[in-house]
Amino acid sequence: EIRIYELASLPISTQTPDKPDKTCEETKNLVEHMLKLNKQLSATKNPHDKTVLERQIAATDRRIDQLVY
Repeated sequence: EIRIYELASLPISTQTPDKPDKTCEETKNLVEHMLKLNKQLSATKNPHDKTVLERQIAATDRRIDQLVY
């Protein structure tokens, strides 16, 4: 049995088309950035550039994790 007051404590997004949630928007932007970085990584041959991109990907991934949790 679940009581209504228990549901109130769940982290459910209240995003609607007329009221976007900032966290959802930021997550979406970070995911799009991550996809671009991964495309760049797969096209890059230079080892230094690969290292830089891998670090950017890791940092972006950590930020996404922070937003989700």
